[in-house]
Amino acid sequence: MPLSSEDRFAIAELNSRFFFALDDHDLDAWSATFTEDGVFASPYGEFPGHEQRTAFLRGHIDAGREDGARHMTVDFAIDEAGDGAAMRSYVVKLQVVEAPHIIATGVYEDEVVRTDDGWRFARRTLAVDPGAFAAQAAQAGAP
Repeated sequence: MPLSSEDRFAIAELNSRFFFALDDHDLDAWSATFTEDGVFASPYGEFPGHEQRTAFLRGHIDAGREDGARHMTVDFAIDEAGDGAAMRSYVVKLQVVEAPHIIATGVYEDEVVRTDDGWRFARRTLAVDPGAFAAQAAQAGAP
């Protein structure tokens, strides 16, 4: 079925709800943007299912990696893909509590499916741009 304007809006809003939940440290709301067996994949690993996704995010938050962070996404490309959709977008992670600065940038590649509860991520893959890791290494004093 072709994607309607309403579908495209709902998929973009799903992305927004993902990041509002992340920035609010609301693990259940963040995980609820996925299908039950949906996968979050990042440089830190692959986390399928609610339990693994929330355990990953809980550890990430507990380690302070989301303290003062705000995420912004831009340049959405949403295309039909089988019975669902594929979305690509850029993300910028900002520090907004301390002196504002960019923490990291990256690209999301998503597989999105229509469920009885609306659009959900079947797979969300984050590729972090190499500059973020170079900046972290420099701050840590690595050569």
